[in-house]
Amino acid sequence: MDMKQLKKEWVHTDQNWSRHQAKIWNDRAKFFASMAIPKMDQDPFLKYFQEKVPEMAGAKVLDVGCGAGTYALALAGHVREVTGTDISEKMIAAARKKARELEAENVHFSVDNWDSADVAALGWEKNFQVVMAHMTPAVSDHHTLEKMLSCATEHCFTVKPARRTDSVLDRAFALVGITQQAQEMDDVSLNTFAYLWLKGYSPEVSYHDVVWEQKRTLEETENWCIERAKLHRKLSPKEEDEIRHFLEGLAVDGSITEIITSKIITMYWKM
Repeated sequence: MDMKQLKKEWVHTDQNWSRHQAKIWNDRAKFFASMAIPKMDQDPFLKYFQEKVPEMAGAKVLDVGCGAGTYALALAGHVREVTGTDISEKMIAAARKKARELEAENVHFSVDNWDSADVAALGWEKNFQVVMAHMTPAVSDHHTLEKMLSCATEHCFTVKPARRTDSVLDRAFALVGITQQAQEMDDVSLNTFAYLWLKGYSPEVSYHDVVWEQKRTLEETENWCIERAKLHRKLSPKEEDEIRHFLEGLAVDGSITEIITSKIITMYWKM
């Protein structure tokens, strides 16, 4: 595949995609806000970050799709400055609250749709030694990846799931004929590598297996499954009801527990 073909095929065309993403992550903001800030000497990604960015104490970092600020705040005490950006207003509100509580004055958060953000107007072009996108859908086509490149001067990281299975979500999707979710996740990492390689970079790839359990209320699970399905296509009222009926049958005391397995792919490259 050449660059022309890759750019043609690897792009979002659904105009409602960003709106659905904002809703999904606004709904999940409370959960992510409850997560503990990871430790530099314990978290696999942060340890890798330190290895690849030995001059991190003087670095300015841009965290694309920062969510509730978990990694931005983990880095705050170890770098010169961190800017976190996310499409979810509630995620950013949670991140700012955490920053105040931790008195992290070198961290700044803003609400932005990375897909349409004007990085030149924001003053972000070539303004960060490090740009990272950790477990976020914000960077998922050639256009959004190119924006990462435009903001970085020295180092870039992406962290993405692949070969992922969601014990409940996958079955809900299958009910309404959605089967491409896992392949689309895999394709993002494959296309990221291909794009970088064709641009002349030499990305390093590492991965590890994870398994985690997620417990949600029935209502939260319904919203999660239905809104995630809408990222793929419109659902009819009948299809939404089919998903709700399926989930009601799984609920125990008003809650549903899901098991997620995945390979986490970390990609690093020097500018």
